[in-house]
Amino acid sequence: MCESVNMLQDAVQPQVLAGHRAGRARTLTWLTYLFIFAICFAAWIPFAIEIAGLNLRLSQMLLPVVLLRLWIQRPVRTIRRASVALLGLGGVFWLALLFWTAVNLADLPSAVGALGRVFLLGLNLLHLVTVYLLARRTGRWQGATLSLLASVTVLNSILLGVTVGARLGLSGLQRLLSEEGAPILLEGELISGTVSRFKFAGLNSGVISAAALVIVIALLLQPGRRRLRWLWLVGAVAAIGMVLGFSRQNVVSLAGGLAVVGLYLVLQGRLTRLIKLALLMVVIVVVGLVALFRLPGGQEFYAAFAGRALLLFRPEAYSTGTVSARTAIWSGMWRDIQHNPLTGLGQDAYLRHILNPNESGSHNYPLEVLHSSGLIGFLAYLGMHVLIGYWAWRALFWHWVSEDDRALLLGLIGAYVALWLSSFTNLIFSTPVYWAVIGLVLAGVQRLRERPKPLSRQVPAVGRHSEESLGSS
Repeated sequence: MCESVNMLQDAVQPQVLAGHRAGRARTLTWLTYLFIFAICFAAWIPFAIEIAGLNLRLSQMLLPVVLLRLWIQRPVRTIRRASVALLGLGGVFWLALLFWTAVNLADLPSAVGALGRVFLLGLNLLHLVTVYLLARRTGRWQGATLSLLASVTVLNSILLGVTVGARLGLSGLQRLLSEEGAPILLEGELISGTVSRFKFAGLNSGVISAAALVIVIALLLQPGRRRLRWLWLVGAVAAIGMVLGFSRQNVVSLAGGLAVVGLYLVLQGRLTRLIKLALLMVVIVVVGLVALFRLPGGQEFYAAFAGRALLLFRPEAYSTGTVSARTAIWSGMWRDIQHNPLTGLGQDAYLRHILNPNESGSHNYPLEVLHSSGLIGFLAYLGMHVLIGYWAWRALFWHWVSEDDRALLLGLIGAYVALWLSSFTNLIFSTPVYWAVIGLVLAGVQRLRERPKPLSRQVPAVGRHSEESLGSS
């Protein structure tokens, strides 16, 4: 009898352990999706709690919980050389900024504020690492990326609902809107006007929507993805989000991201898909605009978006307004760099060049990095971005990669470029989304690197060259 009981326990125990492991895996997967939503949430609704003088956002407050859970359930036992190189560059960049901030602390406008922003940058870099580890340890790289698209869709829908509700006269929602001056295209004429929009979400949400639209279009280029009709909804809502966050940068970011997708198609000789790329962009944008036009206030937002977009083709717009104010800041920062390019002046040193009290931020992060952290910090920052871009672009041409994975990585590279372009003129780098997308790109490269490969020589194909031609050469 005892022997039978022992046999039964031996048979049941592995099943129980497997059930526990599966339950923990599901918990970590849902934690991944929740964390990515919290990252996006901060770009639309900057809810923050002040702790020790720092305004910590939702994802930053969740960061210790996520890292602790990740370490308990999926401890890191091996570290790849690529991860060491990337983390090393990120660490050098952050330490250089911290060092020069400490050296110049007495000359900075606010010592506490400068150190606080250095700390927040460290948290943003931790977002990159955490998203990368979550996507790798759960094996849900695709799911993590799709959760990013779902988060953008949900938050844009909330933004749209608040805007429409306020237009319908709901007093509680009207308090969430603020008047903003904007050039408006009215009957073919560009005039100055004001638009009431959600006071919390603006440019950053529009740029992130443009990046999401790039991912959607890259996925829809694959024939098998056409069955996923929800991608059309995500794309249309992303297009609406671009309009609601009306800015010239939204257009530039979308164009830059799609240019990356188009370049890959050209190198692969897929001209038919290149035509589909243009058609998909037009169809999705038109669907989004038609839906927006039918909503209260939709035409007003379209007029403001068209007015901002038209400024891209007006030469006089580059010598007035925000461009003129930011150029003055950048000129002052560049003079400081020319005086001594090796040393940094510390976080927030650029504030001495801001004359307009309504202006906030340097609006050029690469230049700010060089100005604040010196040449060593800037080279580490640049090397981190160049390495990720090189690895990701090279992975697109590995012949063992499935078309679905290739399309998703291509879309992420395009989204990364869209966000990176925005860092040259705006404050996208301050949002964790910028760093989370980098983490997703890196996780995608590492996942594709580990896919089963054929026994033939494993070399990356370049352009349209076949593996045989590379071998013969």
